[in-house]
Amino acid sequence: MKIEPCQMQAIVLSGPGQLRLARPSVRRPDSLRGLRVLVVEDDRLVAGDLAQALRAADAVVAGPAATVGEGAGLLRDGGIDFAILDICLRRDAVFRLADQLVAAKVPFLFHTADSFVLPDRFKHIRKIGKHQGFGALAACVALGAAREKAGLGLSESDLLQTNEQILRALRQMARLLVTETDAADDLVEATLRSAIAEARIGFFLDDRPSWLADVMERLWIERES
Repeated sequence: MKIEPCQMQAIVLSGPGQLRLARPSVRRPDSLRGLRVLVVEDDRLVAGDLAQALRAADAVVAGPAATVGEGAGLLRDGGIDFAILDICLRRDAVFRLADQLVAAKVPFLFHTADSFVLPDRFKHIRKIGKHQGFGALAACVALGAAREKAGLGLSESDLLQTNEQILRALRQMARLLVTETDAADDLVEATLRSAIAEARIGFFLDDRPSWLADVMERLWIERES
């Protein structure tokens, strides 16, 4: 791999020399394989279709749960990698369960057909419309789980302090998203090159690990769409 830890410092300093954004060849990954996904959905047909699609992608389904209480029970059983939450469950909002997921450091998204305004504490959480189909949903599940496993989730990114730690986390995230090692390494390199380009025009976030993970997400989604 051509990227060295010292090149991370280049991002902090807006980057060296002339760099062009490489477009890696990213094959469609088996990113859901083995993930234990909690499904919380009170519509039986939607829940069944979602569970079937997840299992077809080699994910392990916890549930589906139709109520906040059922979802909380499955969460207590442990081993959840990601959660998909419908917002309105039999006249009860799912936000109490979402708070428990935050406390347990389990990544999740909202999957809803409603134009529901999220509470401020969940403004940063993805909301996927049911009309967007399973492809968009699966991509968000894969990205959220990969970020958390790599230590780049919202609950842990502030623990990454050194360039070496951040680079190691980016490599782990890429290899969770992309099955081919060379393609995963290319994705990391493209992420850093793109981030350097953004830093040069003044687009830079204080939370460097999360910013870099966001850049990797955008590149991966572009190549998967």
